[in-house]
Amino acid sequence: DEMREQVSEIIEVAQEPEPEPVVEEDAPEMPSTGWTESEPEPTPVSGGVGDSDEFVALGQEIDGMLTYSEQANRLKSAMEMSWDLTVEIGRVEHTTGIGLGQEFRYGKTIVGKVGDSEVAIAFPESRNEEITALQSGQKGVIRASIKEYQSVLKRFEMLAE
Repeated sequence: DEMREQVSEIIEVAQEPEPEPVVEEDAPEMPSTGWTESEPEPTPVSGGVGDSDEFVALGQEIDGMLTYSEQANRLKSAMEMSWDLTVEIGRVEHTTGIGLGQEFRYGKTIVGKVGDSEVAIAFPESRNEEITALQSGQKGVIRASIKEYQSVLKRFEMLAE
């Protein structure tokens, strides 16, 4: 029994230090991601929903980043949120893209602006009539989530919720 207790203690001691090095290894690799995820976003955001002002700030931050990996790291937490955005509609087009859910395949996409950031928000087919009736220049609040950021187009590809 004494031998089992010693073995158990050794196993516990051996297992305890492992999580610490993992945390220490992650922190130096992506210091900005760790701070960005835990500081600015949760403070102004209630219930995981961002607003237009925060989205514009995110767009400016993303636009200023030089590498794809910097953008991807910054977008990680933003993609887990919903955004209530005041969108100025530029045009309505047929939804295209790979990896969209079945409900979006034959839907419509609004391409427009939130501040200086361009967005393309895909809507499910069930809302085609409503979306097709929208006119260029109209503004409205749309709740959407970020699917990806197209750095070549400098545009957020989003899904309506």
